Amino acid sequence: MRLVENTGERAPTARDYLNILRRRKWIAVTAVVLVPLVAVGLALHQQSAYRASADVLLSQENLVAELTGTPTVSGSEDPATFAQTQVDLAQTPEVGRLVLKAAHVQGSPSSFFANASISSNSTSDILTFSVTNHVPALAVRLANAYARTFTAYRRHLDTAAIQEARKALEKRMKQLQASGNGDSALYQNLSERDLTLATMATLESANIAVVRVAGGAMQVEPQPRKYAIIGLLIGIVLGVGAALLWETLDTRVRSAEEVSGKLHAPLLARLPTPSRKLRSADSLAMLDDPDGVQAEAVRMLRTNLDFVRLERNARTVMITSAIEQEGKSTTVANLAIAVARSGQHVALVDLDLRRPYIDHFFHLEQRPGIAQVALGLVDLEQAIVPIPLGLSAPGPGATNGHGNGNENGNGAANGNGSANGGSSANGSSAVWNAKHDRPGLLEVLTAGAIPPDTGDFVGKEAVREILGALAERTDLVLVDAPPLLRVGDGLILSSRVDALLVVARANVLRRGMLNELGRVLENLPVSPLGVVLTGADAESSAYYRSSGYYRYYAPRSEREKSRVLSTRR
Repeated sequence: MRLVENTGERAPTARDYLNILRRRKWIAVTAVVLVPLVAVGLALHQQSAYRASADVLLSQENLVAELTGTPTVSGSEDPATFAQTQVDLAQTPEVGRLVLKAAHVQGSPSSFFANASISSNSTSDILTFSVTNHVPALAVRLANAYARTFTAYRRHLDTAAIQEARKALEKRMKQLQASGNGDSALYQNLSERDLTLATMATLESANIAVVRVAGGAMQVEPQPRKYAIIGLLIGIVLGVGAALLWETLDTRVRSAEEVSGKLHAPLLARLPTPSRKLRSADSLAMLDDPDGVQAEAVRMLRTNLDFVRLERNARTVMITSAIEQEGKSTTVANLAIAVARSGQHVALVDLDLRRPYIDHFFHLEQRPGIAQVALGLVDLEQAIVPIPLGLSAPGPGATNGHGNGNENGNGAANGNGSANGGSSANGSSAVWNAKHDRPGLLEVLTAGAIPPDTGDFVGKEAVREILGALAERTDLVLVDAPPLLRVGDGLILSSRVDALLVVARANVLRRGMLNELGRVLENLPVSPLGVVLTGADAESSAYYRSSGYYRYYAPRSEREKSRVLSTRR
C-alpha cells in the first residue's frame, strides 16, 4: 500500500488549469460580464448609421469582336481579375469627385470612399455599391449616384477611342463636302465606317448597366447584439488570460507536490483547515471532533509517520515550519494525541519560546514549563502533565490542572491519565487499550515562563538533558519548534533531535520562502522525515473537494452520530 506521494514534479494537466480557473473564477466572471456590458454600452452611445446599396451588371461578352471577327486575347476574361479591375477602377479619385458632384454633396473623394464599399460575387457578374451615412435619404442618394456615375464613367472609357475615331471621320467627311466631293466613293466609304463605329460604341455601352437602384437604407449601427457577442468572446479570452496571469504572478505555494519536491521530502499528509468553531475555542480536532475530516487526516499522518520513523529509529522529532501561521502547533498537538491513542507513550514539548501556544490547547497556562525545569526551579516530574485521552479537552479547573478526574468510566485516573477500569469515553483509545498490554499515554511539557534570553536558552545543555530524559521514558518526543526562517532557535534545536517534520500551509507559504527553506534544510544536521500540508482544502489539486474519502468516516447527521456513540458504549 502506498503511504507517501511521489515528490517528483509533473507537467500541468487540464485539471490543473480548471482548478486555476476555479480559484480565480471571480476574475474570469468579472471580465465575462463587464466586457460585454461595456461593448453594449458603447454600441448604444454610437450615432445611428444607415446603409444603402445598388447593383451594377458587368458583361464580359465581347460583342464588338463578334461583329468584326476580331479574336479575343487569351487570358483577358479571368472573372476574378476582371472583377477586381472594376473595383479598383470605381475607387479612383475621379469617380469619387463625379459621385459627389452628381449627388450635390460637399466633401472630398477620400471622405466619401471611407464610408463606401464595393463587393463582388464570384458566381455572378454583379458589383454591389454600398454607401453608409447617418442620414438614410442621403445614403440612398449617394449609393444610386455611385452606381450610375461608375456606369457612365466605364462607358466613357470603353467608347473613348471609338468616339475619337468618329470625330476624325466626321472632320474628313466635312472637308469632302466642302470641296464638293460629297457624292464621291470616298465619302460613301467614310460614311459607312462612321456608321460601323457608332454601332460599335452602342455595343460597348451595353456591357455595363445599373440593374437595381437603392430604394431605401437599412440601419447598420448600432448593433447591440453583435457587440454583445463580440464582447462576450473578448471577455472570455481576457478573463481566462487574466486568471492565468494572476496565477503566474501569485507566488503563493498551492501544490503539495511543489512543496515536497522543493524540500526533497515525502508528503505525509494533507490536513484541511480546522472549523471556525475549533479555531475560535482553541480546541483540537482529535479531542472535540474525533470523527471529523481533520481528525481522520491526522490519523493518516500518524500512520505515515510511524513508517518513516522506522527507517531512522527517530525518538525525538521536531515539528517546524518556514514562517508563522502555518498551523504547526495545532498539527503537533493533534498528532501527539493521535500517536498516544495508538498505544504509545508520547511527550509533547513546547520549545517555541517566542510564541508558545501548546498550553492554550490543554488549558495549562499557569503550569510551570521547560524553562523552569532548565533553570532548576522545578523538577521535570512537577512540570510535566499527563493528559487524559478522552473525547473532550480538559478544563482549566480539572484535577492536576489537566482535567483527568472524570474522563474514566469509574471517575478515577491513574498517574498517567489512563483508565483504571470501567467503561471509557475514549472511543478508539478504549478499543486499543482493550486489545494491548499497555494503554497510550500523552504527557505535555509547556514552555512555562518565557526566559529573557530565548535565543540562547534553547542552546543550553539543560535543554538537551531534558529532551534526552524524555526520550528515555517515552516512545516518542514531539517538539514544537519556532519557524526556521524567522529566528535561529530552530536551527539550534535541530542538533538536539533525531529528525524533523516540516509543516507548510497552502496559500501562505511563498515560492521564495520555500526555496529558502529548502536551502536551510540542506544545512541542518538532520533531514526532514516528511512534509505536512495544512490548509489542504485550498490546494490546487482540490483534493478534498474532488474526493469524499474522509466523509465516509464522519456521521452525516446528529442521529447517525448518536447511533455510532451508542454502539461504542
